[in-house]
Amino acid sequence: MSRSKRVKMKKCGGEKGCEEFFPATEEYFYRHGGGLGSICRECHKKYLAEYRSRPENKARIKEWQAEYYEANRELCLDKLGHKCVWPGCKITQSEFLAFDHINDDGEEHREEIGKYGQAIIKWLIENNFPKDKIQLLCHNHNWIKRLLKSSSNLLQDPGNKATRKYAAKIRLEVFTYYGLICACCGEANLDLLTIDHILGGGNKHRRKIGNNICNWLKRKGFPPSYRTLCHNCNKSLGSYGNCPHGN
Repeated sequence: MSRSKRVKMKKCGGEKGCEEFFPATEEYFYRHGGGLGSICRECHKKYLAEYRSRPENKARIKEWQAEYYEANRELCLDKLGHKCVWPGCKITQSEFLAFDHINDDGEEHREEIGKYGQAIIKWLIENNFPKDKIQLLCHNHNWIKRLLKSSSNLLQDPGNKATRKYAAKIRLEVFTYYGLICACCGEANLDLLTIDHILGGGNKHRRKIGNNICNWLKRKGFPPSYRTLCHNCNKSLGSYGNCPHGN
């Protein structure tokens, strides 16, 4: 007769622990320093929530998040091949690469692990860089993938035909005014182009007016301080303050 394997138990201890015993597995304890942490996952979550709520810690947390992201992003890019996997694309520059959820479950996944940049980095490292779930796309082709999915959904509803036609008309007017090529790299595929806020503040502005900036620009009479960039150049400038093209 075989004996059932005895499960090793571990106490959730220390000042922040609940003093309860749990199986000594990663289901109950986060991995830390080559082993398991001293407190259970639930106590760890409570501690982090309390720590993050203190005003004096917010700047420190933001700084740590940025440092962690920069220190480990290149490792993740290397493990995933360090190039855009879109057919025919040869983009390898780090500034242009994005982590894409192959199964289009990115929104749900970010709700689970956290929406900040370091969350996906931490998840990739902890899960041994799963290539069946995450791939690399340049920002241009990451946008195209989203666009194709959105277009497919819209085409299922014949009532959207007039709306799509009007939106395309406005978009063409806006880019005809601001430029039909990227002002940085010269990309001329209209589907890859976006509007850049030259003076910055694009995210804040979009939160205020909504996502349809083309309608807003036309209503305002095509104001200055905007220009045409492709998604690669726009993302690089927004995230790093510069672009590999040097423009």
